[in-house]
Amino acid sequence: MVVDMRKTDTPVSLAGQIEIEIPEAYGLDGSAVCDFAGVLRHDSGLHILSGRGNAVLRGLCAVCLADVEIPLDFEVEQVYAVPERVRPDEDDISITDTQVDIAPAIGSALFLTIPMRVVCKADCNGLCPRCGINRNYFVCDCDDNVNEDFAEMLKGISFD
Repeated sequence: MVVDMRKTDTPVSLAGQIEIEIPEAYGLDGSAVCDFAGVLRHDSGLHILSGRGNAVLRGLCAVCLADVEIPLDFEVEQVYAVPERVRPDEDDISITDTQVDIAPAIGSALFLTIPMRVVCKADCNGLCPRCGINRNYFVCDCDDNVNEDFAEMLKGISFD
């Protein structure tokens, strides 16, 4: 979403959808469509973006590997400054053109709301370590109390 910075002497209402690419490191599906509504205003030589967004991300439960939808709501606050107003120690993003893409600010706000560990539900029972059945839906007869020596389990595996 590109905004013409020459038109921000009065507040500019912004609303729409924007597709944000999700970095692979998050372990989620590749992109998300974010709904965003906000205002870009001019104040003391700075352009200030503020608004709210929401998106639904998709991924796998970290415990049972089931498909999961993660609804997220987030706030966006970003300051853009013209180069002569930026001091080296400030975190403002400098504007060198008359237009600015606000997608990185929306993406950064979205990334901060992504949970560290995605689960399908708080009390997910996960997969049986013996037979692999999803314990959220089925019950197996495997013995959970068997304490085999890990090294003994690895002896039968060929690494050739």
